[in-house]
Amino acid sequence: MGSPLFGVSSLQTLLKEPDIDVIGLVTQPMKPTGRGQQLRCTPMHQTALTMGCPVYTPTKKGIDPLLDRLQPDIVFVIAYGRLLSAHAVTHTLCVNAHASLLPAYRGASPIHASLLNGDTQTGITYIRMTEGLDEGPILAQWPVPIMPTDGWIGLHHRLMQTVSDTVVGVLKAVHQGAYLGTPQGGPASYCHKLQPTDRELIPGMMSPQELFNRVRAFSPEPGAVVHHHGKVVKIISGQLVNGHFEPILVRPEGKKTMLYHDYLQGHAPLF
Repeated sequence: MGSPLFGVSSLQTLLKEPDIDVIGLVTQPMKPTGRGQQLRCTPMHQTALTMGCPVYTPTKKGIDPLLDRLQPDIVFVIAYGRLLSAHAVTHTLCVNAHASLLPAYRGASPIHASLLNGDTQTGITYIRMTEGLDEGPILAQWPVPIMPTDGWIGLHHRLMQTVSDTVVGVLKAVHQGAYLGTPQGGPASYCHKLQPTDRELIPGMMSPQELFNRVRAFSPEPGAVVHHHGKVVKIISGQLVNGHFEPILVRPEGKKTMLYHDYLQGHAPLF
């Protein structure tokens, strides 16, 4: 069960594994996207179709009947986008790959949260799913360092690859009873579903480190934004120089991406 790009490589890995029979992908229904509002399927849906895997797009109420009918040995969940019911997680062995070292950053935006908070390490945690949000017992964890140069897309891809490299071994071990799970210890933290305001930079009210972290968390797309003389400027990348934040690449409203140095030739500084 999964929807976005984050789960594509692990789906490809499982479909190529001869010892695992993927009986189908459950993903979010098609949604209107873009300026034309054309219906498009999720990245995992597209991958499944390309590789000949059956695809199901049930409504929230249709998930339980579907699982009862398919009777899978294991349901592997990665960024599906919907909470599963108590019926689903108690009647089916559901294993989730979450992009943090749980119990840190339970919730919808763990990769962004780790960058926004300036962390130096994150990781992938496999849990057996329970009714609570990302509260299930831990089956396995893989730490992943956060490099000073990491933006969201780079960290996202490394975490995605970590799942792809480990998912077969984890699911086989769970199926054989080798991973029973241990309760999550320590205080938990949570991250919310991202809003447009999370991308906003406020010069004079945010420290240089906060500005830098926020730019990294949304780099290169959709980009952090700053409002400047009635215009919106996207900050694609930036750096800390002698304790001050400096943009590197910017995209002024209605224009192409350019070096900040070039932007300053015709505009006042943004910070």
